[in-house]
Amino acid sequence: AYVHYPTISTDMIARVRGRQSMYNNAGGVARSGTLSALKVWYYRAFALAYGWCGRFATTVVVNSSWTQGHIQALWGNTPEVIAVHPPCD
Repeated sequence: AYVHYPTISTDMIARVRGRQSMYNNAGGVARSGTLSALKVWYYRAFALAYGWCGRFATTVVVNSSWTQGHIQALWGNTPEVIAVHPPCD
C-alpha cells in the first residue's frame, strides 16, 4: 500500500479533543463540549476502522517520516512501513 497522507491522523484527533478551531474543526464545534465529544468519538471510530483495514497490508510505503509515524501509530502491527522520500533538485 502507498500512503501519501493519512485519511485521519493523531494530530487531527488531538486538535478536536483540545477543542482547537482549525481546518478540520469548525469554530462552532470547538466551542461546544457536546459536539467536540461527538466528533472525537467519530474520529476515534474512523481511526479504528482505518487501522483495521491498514493491518491487512503486508508492506506500506509512505512519502515522509511524519506520515510513517502516523501510519505506525494508527495501523499498529503492520509488518513494514518504509519511507521513500521524493527526489529533489
